[in-house]
Amino acid sequence: MNSGLEALLKVFLLSLIEGITEFLPISSTGHLILFGSIIGAEGDFWKSLEIFIQGGAILAVVVLYHQELRLIARDLFNTNHSATKIPIDFKAVCIITAPILCCGAIFGKFIKERLFFPSSVACALILGGIIILAVEWFMSAKKEEELKDNQRLSYKESICVGLIQCLALWPGISRSLTVILPLILFGFSRKQAAEVSFIVAIPILILAASYDLAKSWHILSRDELLLLGIGGFLSFIFALAAIKIFISILSRYSLKVFGWYRIILGLAALFLI
Repeated sequence: MNSGLEALLKVFLLSLIEGITEFLPISSTGHLILFGSIIGAEGDFWKSLEIFIQGGAILAVVVLYHQELRLIARDLFNTNHSATKIPIDFKAVCIITAPILCCGAIFGKFIKERLFFPSSVACALILGGIIILAVEWFMSAKKEEELKDNQRLSYKESICVGLIQCLALWPGISRSLTVILPLILFGFSRKQAAEVSFIVAIPILILAASYDLAKSWHILSRDELLLLGIGGFLSFIFALAAIKIFISILSRYSLKVFGWYRIILGLAALFLI
């Protein structure tokens, strides 16, 4: 660990990065790996922090979408779909979540050993940026139709999204990107696609943060636990603002800016490496 003030500054910076990037299609994990290597935030504690502050970010979704989450939860006991602006039900959330959890459990160690380093992240950022631009170009060539109020994500579409989301295990690809882009291609608005990506992130990130905390709890000092708490709180605050701004952007603009940002950041990272 570093000195108290230095460690606190690093926690603040990483929490800021996490809160802003977690729900944008630019990969929070990729950003944390890149910037963590730059500021020297490497080691077991910082790896735990990177996972734990995701829990703070996901709490922002719970706060902002608590009404929709309550209605989705009712679907478990109700055969009639709840009237919610989020076009997804409880079963669809489970279907989308299951593949990435299984793949993470099976291939997690292999992926961390081979893909969790800056040059790999840079390549994934560039690839994801190109895919965003390609999807936006494809959609601009089609006549966009307004969604019906009762249109919901089918279970067949949920399986496709769940399988595609497994690509997000490669840091730099972005979990939200692997959910948002397929939904856009299925005909959902960018805003609805983003909100579905928020919802399906909840079980994934909560389980990841809980597992890592349980595994690391006995080796963390009191000061380190305090830093985890501060990081979680800060990422929660930053994520609240980021989600609102992101939804506002999607209501008026496309995802092209995120595609170009990914490509520029990826090329810059490769150059610096």
